[in-house]
Amino acid sequence: MMKIKKYISSPSFITGLICIALYFLVEELFSVFVSRTLTSAMSSEAIKNNAPLLNGILNLIVLTILFIPLTFGLLKNDIQTDFFEARKNTSKFAKQILFGILLVYVFSIVANIIKVSIFKQTTDAENQKAIDEILSSSVLSYIIMGIGTMFLAPIVEELVFRKSFFKIIKNDIIALLVSSFTFGILHALSTPGNFGYKLIYAIPYFASGLAFGIAYIKSDKNVTVSIAIHMINNIFATLMTSSLLTIIL
Repeated sequence: MMKIKKYISSPSFITGLICIALYFLVEELFSVFVSRTLTSAMSSEAIKNNAPLLNGILNLIVLTILFIPLTFGLLKNDIQTDFFEARKNTSKFAKQILFGILLVYVFSIVANIIKVSIFKQTTDAENQKAIDEILSSSVLSYIIMGIGTMFLAPIVEELVFRKSFFKIIKNDIIALLVSSFTFGILHALSTPGNFGYKLIYAIPYFASGLAFGIAYIKSDKNVTVSIAIHMINNIFATLMTSSLLTIIL
């Protein structure tokens, strides 16, 4: 009992817990609340024309003004240590990133095979459909959503699902599974259907979370490694989307 009490009162546990709580309060609940408030205040025509752009702007504001500064303040020492460690040995850093990218794509292929072959689901989760809709709506929407998707989201999600979860759960295997499952299900929550149906659509995200988490563990829990891998993955996915061709052509 004393060990548990000492563990949950440790600065590492408290910091991780606060960061996770902030993510759910600021990024998930606050964004949804403000988005719905804006939507209800607009006419149907305005919603049709401007909703994707407004949602992208809102997400950008929430991330850059509220969540990232607060999280960076709480995890300042960890971030600085990880950054300087990566800068000290750039060749090792590059190898860890390459390993992580390969892992992401191997796991993604396996996850999609499972989703299509076993569960017969070929469509994307609503989360991905919403991103594609925003990306394809206009050049400005593409730029705003691109900044959020390619650069800000990887920073936020790695600080939460890797750095913070591994702070509050000391067993690496349990932390890996819990953080990956949470990462996956949150990305699939907007998909219609029961919880079991959402779980099917969470499989590719769960696989990505596992890959990011394994790379994080292999890098001695250096969050700059998993952030870099996550960014490269999102940049590639965003730039390769058909939405880019739609906007250009």
